[in-house]
Amino acid sequence: MSFLAKVELKKQLQEMGIKVVGEHVHKAEIHMFLAKRIQATLEANEIKKLEEFAEDVSSDMISDDKAWDTFINQSVKQKILFAFLHGECDAFAVALYRIFGWKLINVVTENGSVHRISKTSDGRLVDASGYVTKEQLQKRYRAKKCSFSKEGDESMALGLVEEYVPLAASAMLLLDIPPFSLNIKKIKNFLIDYDFDG
Repeated sequence: MSFLAKVELKKQLQEMGIKVVGEHVHKAEIHMFLAKRIQATLEANEIKKLEEFAEDVSSDMISDDKAWDTFINQSVKQKILFAFLHGECDAFAVALYRIFGWKLINVVTENGSVHRISKTSDGRLVDASGYVTKEQLQKRYRAKKCSFSKEGDESMALGLVEEYVPLAASAMLLLDIPPFSLNIKKIKNFLIDYDFDG
């Protein structure tokens, strides 16, 4: 390697936060840097996968071209929220059940709409938007009132698509809101242990 190439490499490594002593780069720091790059790439791939999922699921629910144009121009987080709040709430609730043991509850509005949510061990309600109240659910679904079913296990999720459960867990990490942001290790362990061959 030429002297100029070494100088340029040293400059690039220093800009990336890797210490360079003389002409030697600490191997541990290079390994750490490479591990972070690999993790960032995997996270970028997972985010893209979540975005494609959200667009695919939502395309079945949004028939108006103008509404679709609005949806497609939203942030990835907004698309994912829409998909798990208006179409694949079963997968999200089942993921919460499997990760935390939180019971599933059906929310039924006066117009017959059903949304699956979870109830924490301390009695709080949770869906993809994080902690939620009855009033927030009524406002979101434009309902004057909503009722709740008895608590149950994942068998209540009648429209469950199993392959969406790990996507829901990944979405929890991306959404970065309580209670998900408070339980990152538990969610990551679920994803590590998930049987994708199931």
